[in-house]
Amino acid sequence: MVKTYKIKKNGKFTIKLTKKQAKKLLRKHAKSFKVTVAQKGYRTYSFTVKIAK
Repeated sequence: MVKTYKIKKNGKFTIKLTKKQAKKLLRKHAKSFKVTVAQKGYRTYSFTVKIAK
């Protein structure tokens, strides 16, 4: 679960992780991670997010 997320009208998606989640990704030397979005009444979908520093 991500801490917060924002979706702009142009489709840009911003995700903020908790410190614990960020440290876990850094330990793995991850370049990206997978996100699954589920909301009642809507279809569940997944996408991959590239990490930008």
